[in-house]
Amino acid sequence: ALDLLIGSRPVKDEEKEGVTKFINNLLEKEYGFIERDLLSAELEIVPAGKARDMGFDRSMIMAYGQDDRVCAYTSLVAMLEVDNVKRTTC
Repeated sequence: ALDLLIGSRPVKDEEKEGVTKFINNLLEKEYGFIERDLLSAELEIVPAGKARDMGFDRSMIMAYGQDDRVCAYTSLVAMLEVDNVKRTTC
């Protein structure tokens, strides 16, 4: 599972749960959601924009569907490199 980062700015002058309050206020203002609406929500969140490097060491790629495309590419390369196949490779 991945942890989704959605904000880090706290409500002004709030020491406890300031970031949570800020995000809750934003979601209610922009989308009409309250915290209770999200308790049983099934959300699919994907990165928007072009593919880009990710991580301090830039060792990862952040892009929608990246994991699916990598699996498909490596499977295709493996199938194309096989000689004298007795059975189909797909």
